[in-house]
This record gives sequence, C-alpha cells and structure tokens, in this order.
Amino acid sequence: MAWQVDFFVDERGDAPVEEYLTGLPVQHRAKLLALITMLEREGPNLPFPYSSQVRGKLRELRTHKGRTG
Repeated sequence: MAWQVDFFVDERGDAPVEEYLTGLPVQHRAKLLALITMLEREGPNLPFPYSSQVRGKLRELRTHKGRTG
C-alpha cells in the first residue's frame, strides 16, 4: 500500500519544503527523495531513525546530510 506524503503549503501557496529540496545539491536531494520514497512505502511504520511521531498522526522525516547534520 502506498501512503500519501503531503508537503506543507502556506496560505500564499508557498511550499517551503519543495523550495528547500530544489535548492539542495543533487546528492543531498537524491538522499532526501529516497527517504521520502521510503516514507511513501512504509507510511507510519517507517522506523526511527528515519521518522518520528510528532503529535497524533503527524510525523517528521529525519535525516542528516554530511558530517555536520
């Protein structure tokens, strides 16, 4: 079963997550897109350290890029 991953869009229609992703170097963007694909496949069952429950059904995707975070 595939899960739907929604990115935050503010009241003006800006999508900061998408803007962040497009601004990343290709290697970092590819890593994050692979994690998003894992999240779509696993949904709320995607384990730590890849995701964490924030509140209720809201989850966050957790990742590090490079040695500094």
